[in-house]
Amino acid sequence: MMQTQEGVDSRLMVLEEKVEYQDYTIEKLNEALVSQQLQLDTLEEKIKRLDEKLSAGLLEHGDSDNSTPPPHY
Repeated sequence: MMQTQEGVDSRLMVLEEKVEYQDYTIEKLNEALVSQQLQLDTLEEKIKRLDEKLSAGLLEHGDSDNSTPPPHY
């Protein structure tokens, strides 16, 4: 099957456009992934600090599960 130069150029242009669009999409997805990873890192650090504060508070005030029951029991 013989193709004209015009047909080949047209197909090549379509393929180039698709590759450009895929590159653009990959770049946008990468940016979103980096942003989400930064958010996850921040949230993990906040959870770690909250856990440390909670643990320190329980040690200072005693564990409520092991304390004596309130007087109304």
